[in-house]
Amino acid sequence: MSLENQGKLLVELAEEKLREDKVKGLIQFCLNQSDEIVICQLKLGNESKQVLKHVQVIKCKETNKTHCTRGPLTIVYYIKNDYNIKQKFDKLKDIYAPICLDEKGEETGEDPAFYINGELLCSICSHEKMGRLFLDESQYKEFHSLRIPHSIFNPPKQLSLEESIEEYAYQERESLSITDLNLQFIPENIGKLTNLKKLEIFSHELVCLPVALEKLTELEYLRITGNKVESLEFDISKLQNLKGLDLSGMPLKLFPSGITELAQLQELYLDGLKVNEIPETLMKLRHLKVLVLPEIDVNRHSPAFIDFAERLKPKTAGISLKDVLGEEVWNNIIESGNYVVMGGNKWM
Repeated sequence: MSLENQGKLLVELAEEKLREDKVKGLIQFCLNQSDEIVICQLKLGNESKQVLKHVQVIKCKETNKTHCTRGPLTIVYYIKNDYNIKQKFDKLKDIYAPICLDEKGEETGEDPAFYINGELLCSICSHEKMGRLFLDESQYKEFHSLRIPHSIFNPPKQLSLEESIEEYAYQERESLSITDLNLQFIPENIGKLTNLKKLEIFSHELVCLPVALEKLTELEYLRITGNKVESLEFDISKLQNLKGLDLSGMPLKLFPSGITELAQLQELYLDGLKVNEIPETLMKLRHLKVLVLPEIDVNRHSPAFIDFAERLKPKTAGISLKDVLGEEVWNNIIESGNYVVMGGNKWM
């Protein structure tokens, strides 16, 4: 039976690591809803211990196929949802971390799943770092109020880019990729994404960037490539946490001088820029490890700068957008021409 027939929404947790308060919120939501919990324990030889002290086990079985994956022989425990198992989950700070099942923390379980009357509510795969929930509309409303970063694979409606940005801001997301080969403008409300640490924007037709980008002061990685933007309208020097900056393939007429003020910068990609002047003040970026520049005239720069640029030139070829997105996703984008908003490699 399909999810649509069941009236369920397929919710996938974002790749960003959940902070402790988010983990507690998710676990409490699942515990409040479920009546049965399943936990896996890898079977090691013939002496695997069933050490679920003070936890009521309904049944257990050996299998190589669990609720989230197929792998090595595993003992699967079906556990009653009660106070004792809640205490085990209270110690979790990372949703994908092992769950200590005994007092000394020597025996652990993983891949928890939560069920309601035999139907799967939430499934966590520790090895693949993937979490999924199957929720009806009322459950989703409660889950949504927790602001846990997530994506919906079968949303009731397709959100506009501006609406998607609002949703990402509400979820306090830390990673966002916007891909639209025909996108010309980025909405000003992108300035609301104050928790972002990674932002990628890909569009052949993009002609300008909003000033609001300078509000994203938590950004550590910014990639804006292959477009028609001739000047940065925002003060990039305000993004003092940037460690990686990729502006390759942009027809900038002037070098963004604020780049030389990014003290934490470690990687800088500027290949394909149309600017004539590359400031030698780049040499004051003490943490820079990788530098990719357009072809420079050796007669217009000092030997020290030429040596600096050559020393930081990467030894391997760069990664293309097709490499980042994967061939299947890339072909779908080319065929559709529509924008997508992505968190990691998850569709919004």
